[in-house]
Amino acid sequence: MPSAPKNDRLAMPLFDKIPEKIFRPLAAGNRRFYADLLLHLYDHTFAAIGDTPRKTDVIAEIGDFMDQYSREHGPLVAEEVDLSPQEFRRLQREAEGQDTERYRTFNYLTDSGWLVEMRDRFRKLVDLAPEGRLLLREFQKIITGDTRSYGGAVLNVLGQLDAAVAHPDDRSECIFNAWAYARDFSHHLRTIAAQMRRVEEHVLAQEGLRALFCTFFDEFVSKMLIADYKTLKTKNNPFRFRHQIIERVGDIESDALLTSRLGHAYVREGRAGDIADAEARIRRELQDVYHVFDTIDRQLDVIGETQIRIERKIHTIVRYMDRHDGGAIDRATRAIRNLGATSLPLDAEVVMDPNILLLAPLLGGDILYTQRQSRREIERSRYREVPMDPALEAFRQAKLEYARRVAVSPQRVRDFLAKVLAGRDSILGSEIEVITVDDFIVFQRLRDVPFMFDGTVGQQYSVTPLGSRAANEWLDFPDFQIARVRKGA
Repeated sequence: MPSAPKNDRLAMPLFDKIPEKIFRPLAAGNRRFYADLLLHLYDHTFAAIGDTPRKTDVIAEIGDFMDQYSREHGPLVAEEVDLSPQEFRRLQREAEGQDTERYRTFNYLTDSGWLVEMRDRFRKLVDLAPEGRLLLREFQKIITGDTRSYGGAVLNVLGQLDAAVAHPDDRSECIFNAWAYARDFSHHLRTIAAQMRRVEEHVLAQEGLRALFCTFFDEFVSKMLIADYKTLKTKNNPFRFRHQIIERVGDIESDALLTSRLGHAYVREGRAGDIADAEARIRRELQDVYHVFDTIDRQLDVIGETQIRIERKIHTIVRYMDRHDGGAIDRATRAIRNLGATSLPLDAEVVMDPNILLLAPLLGGDILYTQRQSRREIERSRYREVPMDPALEAFRQAKLEYARRVAVSPQRVRDFLAKVLAGRDSILGSEIEVITVDDFIVFQRLRDVPFMFDGTVGQQYSVTPLGSRAANEWLDFPDFQIARVRKGA
């Protein structure tokens, strides 16, 4: 058997998740009725939490909605529903002499996969199918609009990243939440751009001035500028936190210990199988967040360009509408035609009313509209290099040299012990010769060798207190013995 095409293999998971007949009511002749009915059931009948309605109550709700819909929109279109004789008799038994249309509609929605019947002892209950509930939620967003708070979306991403950094062991899910917020925010921005293009096409397709202005103010100004887009052009716009989000992502990715702790939390909380998979997933989610807020300028430019085109169209219409001036052009045309119909020579003088043409418009060109200024490029500026004061540079170098001399590192301790032992296996503290300040700085830390640098030096050398005191030119100290540690001891 030939293998399935690649596109079919990619599409199969979707159709494996939803019932095959779930879109049949939305493609039927009464699709508007079924769409309104399903949304009504979603908002009212199945909205309560923890209370599954009875089958009889759902059927009664369907019948009431059918009666109201028929009174407002007229009778429904007659549709042929394939029912076997057994199903038809069962339908009549359930109706018990009542209107069978509501039972037919209920069975149609159940057979299509929107409703699910169940039993609780002797009671018959009905609930929305999980797939149907998810679809109706998205349909409701399309109908009512999906207006978002940009400030809330951006602050949610920043807050989730800050929480993950502050508590990586028990709030690792904040990384996933930040990724989800950023992705949802990106899709919403792209939705606005597409919606504004649609508004532009609708505005440009209008013929009458009344329809054009109604479309402009209803669809563009009230729904786009005020509800969503206007927040992007304010002084305290939400994108002022964008650079902080990008910096926070960079801080998490550059901190290997923090990434490891987040990965262990991912595995412990069941979001990944092993540490490698968890860390790869965290980096992938952080990269998505970074990409959204790093490339957001181009998306905003697309929205701004569409807005400018719509406003330019309205400005052009308003400008030429002002110059109409109550029929001045028509009066001038009639006057020229009447003058041409006379027998006057071309050089004859004609007395005319000076008010026949009103040269100055009632509303000037820039009174109603101000042209949007284009974004200016960042100008180059001179940078003057100020030479550093030699005294200040000498002071800075002296501080660096002091910090280098007083710092004790594992390698510095090893070099000092290798010099004082010089082929010996052990030496007493009183036998160590301290000559320079650098030797003194290391010598005073020798008794802490087993505990220094997480015990890395203590794996090679051991320190044993002797119970007696010793002294040299620098210190009076409890004597001790330091010896090499044999391999395998």
